[in-house]
Amino acid sequence: MDKRYVISYILNDYDIDTIDIMNIIVNYNIEYSTNTNGIFINLSVLDDIIIDGIYDKLQDLIQTVSNDDTIVYEPVSETDNIPEIIHGDSKDELSLESVDELLLSLSKQTITI
Repeated sequence: MDKRYVISYILNDYDIDTIDIMNIIVNYNIEYSTNTNGIFINLSVLDDIIIDGIYDKLQDLIQTVSNDDTIVYEPVSETDNIPEIIHGDSKDELSLESVDELLLSLSKQTITI
């Protein structure tokens, strides 16, 4: 079975502490996005080495699978190991030529019909 599918399935369908997964994301400088629902990474573009690391970490987190398909998890590391998420609030500098400024000013105008 594809490891990417297994990772996606476990992270989407089970409530596990993902601090160790977040550490892998930060260590490899993987691009991700966040919103109120959580953190999102594109598994399809990650190298196999990174996928193997995430897969192995998830396997470590899963202790046993009982007969009723309930997953029992091992204790995870303390919450003080959560990496700080940096939000970029700075504005990019944009150099405009006269044509760009003209187009920009035209885009701000409203047309009444």
